[in-house]
Amino acid sequence: MKFSTVLGTFALSTLEAYRAYASPLNSVSRGQSLDERAIEYCCVQVKYSNKVKNQFVPWFGDTEDVMSIGACMVSVVQGRTRPSQGGCSEWKGTTELCSAELNPQVSIQPANICQ
Repeated sequence: MKFSTVLGTFALSTLEAYRAYASPLNSVSRGQSLDERAIEYCCVQVKYSNKVKNQFVPWFGDTEDVMSIGACMVSVVQGRTRPSQGGCSEWKGTTELCSAELNPQVSIQPANICQ
């Protein structure tokens, strides 16, 4: 058996032993798993003054600002459902201090629109 093979096997065993030692004994709560901590996004489209802006907005289950146009603030009120579970359909667009000329329209679009 080659020395490099023995050394490589030893290194892999050490890593596996460390991984087992470092693993929690209790199951990880749902909010702490890597899948649950991954940030998810929805594609938000804002139409205003003959312009269109598309952007991904992260989901945090709260109200998120999308953009501001002068004093006009465009936001989305997010639902509690994760985007990967169809939660984007729950999002509602809101505007504050926007003039009648701007009249921003907020809509949720498929992800390919924002790419």
